[in-house]
Parts: sequence; structure tokens; C-alpha cells
Amino acid sequence: MEVQIMKKIALLFLTLSTLLFAQVAQVVALKGEAHIKRGDSNITLKLNSLLEKNDIVQTQEGTKLQLIFKDETIITIGKNSTFSVNDYIFDEQKKEYKAEFGLLKGTFRTITGKIGKIAPDKFRLKSKSSSIGIRGTQILSNMEISGDTIFCTEGTITVVSNITGETITINAGQYVVIKKGEAMVAQEFDAKTIQETDRDTKFLNEEEKESALNEFDVRLVPEPENNEPVQDPFTEPKREVHKEDIDDDVEDAYVFIGDMLESNTSSYTKGKIDDNTSNLSDGNYSSYNLTLNNLSANFDKDGSYSGTLSSTGQFLYNGNIHTFKNGTYTSKEDSGIVGHLFTTPVYDTNDYVQWGEWNATTLYNSEEMTLSGYWLAGAQTPSSEIESLINSNANYNYSGYVLGQSSSNNIINITYNSTVNFNIDFGGKSLTGRFNLGSFYTNVSGTLSSSGFSFTPTTAGVGGNGSGKFFGPNAKSVGGTFYFTGNATYTGVFKASR
Repeated sequence: MEVQIMKKIALLFLTLSTLLFAQVAQVVALKGEAHIKRGDSNITLKLNSLLEKNDIVQTQEGTKLQLIFKDETIITIGKNSTFSVNDYIFDEQKKEYKAEFGLLKGTFRTITGKIGKIAPDKFRLKSKSSSIGIRGTQILSNMEISGDTIFCTEGTITVVSNITGETITINAGQYVVIKKGEAMVAQEFDAKTIQETDRDTKFLNEEEKESALNEFDVRLVPEPENNEPVQDPFTEPKREVHKEDIDDDVEDAYVFIGDMLESNTSSYTKGKIDDNTSNLSDGNYSSYNLTLNNLSANFDKDGSYSGTLSSTGQFLYNGNIHTFKNGTYTSKEDSGIVGHLFTTPVYDTNDYVQWGEWNATTLYNSEEMTLSGYWLAGAQTPSSEIESLINSNANYNYSGYVLGQSSSNNIINITYNSTVNFNIDFGGKSLTGRFNLGSFYTNVSGTLSSSGFSFTPTTAGVGGNGSGKFFGPNAKSVGGTFYFTGNATYTGVFKASR
């Protein structure tokens, strides 16, 4: 009798383990109608529905759907779209990782999770016309019968055309069209281009991603005592923000996030700071990560401080593998008292965003090489507050400073009155501005969303682009990176407050 009971328990455990292993993703947001084709079955999707490997998801007219996978990858699917889970393995104990998704038809947003960081070569998006490899990336894709349009909104992606066999690498701010009879060319996208493609999906920022993950236990075991309804990430919750929440505990109240940039005027080598670490890449010959040790803790000091750098993994620089030796970072004055000829730099202790410089030493062929650049980090404004500003048609003016370098050795810092100004029309989701970088200046214009903004120069003869985020309560400050080309190349970070 006891043997039979033990056999039944073992069988039940095996069955539950198999089911648990088979479940790879969950529906965390759904508007409209969608179905799963699973073998011979056609299953209607609901909020909290679980997906398995080999499932095919089909959405109807007017549908928006968001999935989160066990490794925190988020896929947003637009209307009249077809998506398939071709293969998926995420086993941290056995260190087995693989994600292959089919973007068969329609519009998709992809935010890569742990597999994209741990094993980027094992993460792939496939369509009839193309195959996409990633490097810690956020991607917008529009797959049609006539061909594919693929946008890289962050990081770097490699696209292989299934039509011609060509391969192309595109960076953040670029897109490529894959169509029979047309050569693949990396192009800069503007607001109109991406808005026309992105009508049917919503881009999750870090706050929304965290909210979704809280609702989706990656163990796929429901908590029986939690009977609260799942928050729909398409409808952002309203919440009151207190300044003391940010001052007392920046990391808990707001997302601590930022950018890191190498002062290399020949290429735009940058990366997002997440958990004090940035994966910097120029999309071609350089790719490496740097950690600003204890940056989030030092951030609370909001003044003069310094720390050390560390690095893990492969350090690819200018096409060569280097060995990281050591490095440091320091904060820099981020505001100024304007004088007759010069501005005296001071620290602004009430703008929720800070910046500074970094230096790293590497070894290549037994010779030391020094890299340097800039960083910017702060308490990002929750997307719910940005949506409130958009809905109330808020319009704010921002003024601030720029820290950077040019290929013509122009000094770009506060002392020499390197300034930036923005007028941000939240209701119109647009902005205009001006950068004054010594003898060089350019006007810019761009667009915004709840997760940040991007811009391009409008002054004749000036190229490049830039992007930024909102910081502090009700977007008190802005900050980001830029790369301009004109009579010389200019690159650096900017921050401004209203």
C-alpha cells in the first residue's frame, strides 16, 4: 500500500514538474481578442494565461497583448499579428539558455531579458525575411508579406536577410528595411517613421517592467493568498509622489538609471547604466561592460565623490580583445554661477540627477591603453507622472549645462558656458532646444514618450542625434547623451532643470 502511495506521489511530482517546465511565459496585459494554437487545439487567451513552447499566438483587429517570459524578456504584440515560441530554455541551475521566437506577421516590441545578457548568441528573432541577433537590446519590428522593417531603439542588433543572405549591424536610433530587390541600408529613424510603425504596441519602461514582473512569478507558481487583480500595464496607476521618498531612498522610490559614454569622437560608444553597470558598444568594433562600483550609494551624497570601476567578460575595443586592468570614476560640478567671462562650477543638490567622468586602463599586447568618458545617472521620473503631464498638456522650459569633448579640442564644460536649453511640449509629445558648445551651436527637435525622449539637429550642416530621460518628481530635470557632427565631432552628456 505504501509503495503504491509513493508511486502515485512520484508520478504526481513528475507531472507537476513537467507542466512547470513546459510553461515559459504569461500574459500580463491584454486588450481585445487573441488565441493560442497549441497542437490541434485553439485556446482563447485571457489575462494570466500561460504559454508553452511551440505555442502560436494570433491577435485580432484592435488587440494589444503583452507576454513576459521566465527570463524577464517582454514581448508586446500589436493587432492582426502572429507570434510563435519556436524554442525556449531558461534553466539557471544547469546554465542552459535558449530563446527563439517567430515574428510571423504584424508589429512587435521586444525587450530582452536575462538570456539576452547571459547568452546573447542564444537569443534570436526570426521572420520569413530576416533573422535578428541581439546584444542587450530593445527592438521594434514590423513584419509584412512584402518585407520587414526593424528598428533598434536601444543597444545593437545584427540582422541577416533570408532573401539575399546579407548581414548588417544597426545601432540604437537606426532601422533597416528588408525587401526583395532592395539593398539593406542602416537608416536613422525620425519621430514620424517610428510613430507610423508603432501605433499598435506600447513600449514598457523599467518601472512598468518591474510592475509586470511582480505580477508574474517566474517560478510560475501562483500565490494563493494574493487575490488582488493583475495590474494592466497598458493602464498606468496614478500615485502621489513625495520629495522625501526620493531623498530618503532614491533606489526604492524611483528607478535609478542613467547613461555611460566613451569620449571617442570617431564613434558613438555608449550604454545604459542599469544596476550600476553599463554595456557600452558602438555596434561594430567595440563592446565592453563597466561597473561604477557603489554609484547608487554615492549618489546619495550628491556632491564631490569618487569610486572604482570593474569589468567582467570580454573587453572588445576597436576590434581587439583587451584585458581590463583598473579604473575610476568621479562626480563633477553640474551647475554654475554665471560671471562676466566665465561660469563658476558648483554642485546642484536638488535636481535628482548627477554626472561625472570616468577613466579605465586596459592592456593590449602588453601595452597599457587609457579610455575615458562621461556618465550620468539619476532617479527617473515614473511613467505615470509623465503621462499625467501629457494628459494635462504641460509645457516646460529647461536650462542647464553640457559636459563633453570635440575632435577640434573645443572645451565643453560649465566653466566655458557650454549650455543646453529645451522647450518640452508634453501635450504635443514634442520638444525643441539648442546646444551651445563653445564656438559651435545647433538647434534640435524631437519627440517624447513616458520613458524618455530623442532628438536630432535641425541646424543646416549638422548631423547626429541624442536622447534623454526625465528625472525627479514631475520631470523636474532632464539628462542624456548627444553625438553631433558638423565642422567637428561633438559628444558628451547634458542635464537641465526647470
